[in-house]
Amino acid sequence: MSILLDALAVTLALILANQVVARGAVIALPGGAGLTYPQLSVLLGTGWFAALAACRRAVRLPRSFWRTECRRIARAAFIVLGALCMAAVVLPLDVDRPFVAVTFAAGLLLQLASRWLMRRVALRRLDDRARTAGPHPGSEARSTAVHE
Repeated sequence: MSILLDALAVTLALILANQVVARGAVIALPGGAGLTYPQLSVLLGTGWFAALAACRRAVRLPRSFWRTECRRIARAAFIVLGALCMAAVVLPLDVDRPFVAVTFAAGLLLQLASRWLMRRVALRRLDDRARTAGPHPGSEARSTAVHE
């Protein structure tokens, strides 16, 4: 479920950045070639998923490790942001700064919000199970046998 929500968050962030900021612009590459923002978005999305996998996004952590999970998500986002910035320096890419800002801010916030919601749902399910579980089966028979 977390993989699906991460994919949805990153995809929505990239679509938002393409619709709001890029609007069909082309990034000039050395040698006269061009790279469109949707093509760059595919590369960014692939890199983001790889960075999330490298930061062990799918590891199931107990509920007290919320900060660790947030750090891993943020680390993956900053790895991809750093790689994009390094590529823009090494290759003379003229990537719009608003595109980068919208993409990474929206992606990071959507991922953190989805994790927070998943955590809330999981905690609510645990609380519901604890409330409806009742005593352990057979515990009544053992207690009556002890008290007789």
